[in-house]
Amino acid sequence: MLASAERALGAQRESLGEQSREIAKLTERVALAEVEYARGRAKLLAAGGQLRGLAASARKTEDRLAVLLDDSRHLRSPLKKQMVTDAAAATAAAAAQRAAVEKHLKRVANMVPI
Repeated sequence: MLASAERALGAQRESLGEQSREIAKLTERVALAEVEYARGRAKLLAAGGQLRGLAASARKTEDRLAVLLDDSRHLRSPLKKQMVTDAAAATAAAAAQRAAVEKHLKRVANMVPI
């Protein structure tokens, strides 16, 4: 009976040793993941800031183009039609670009509050 108890104790010690090694490995993996997470979060925050600046710039460009489009509609020139067409196309392109930037900004904001 004593021999059986010693074998059981030895098996439990071996199991405990394996668990300790596994805990050490997992603890190291968690530490590395935390460092990687912090680095990725910092990159997301930086990208979010840049996207905010780009979105503001895109809004300003879109607003200026809308004014230009409105002004071109009041021209009295044979080139009026072409100018209105070009201004409308540029305004639409700016609106699409702004929308795309804001979409990416929302995506980043959902990952990391900015």
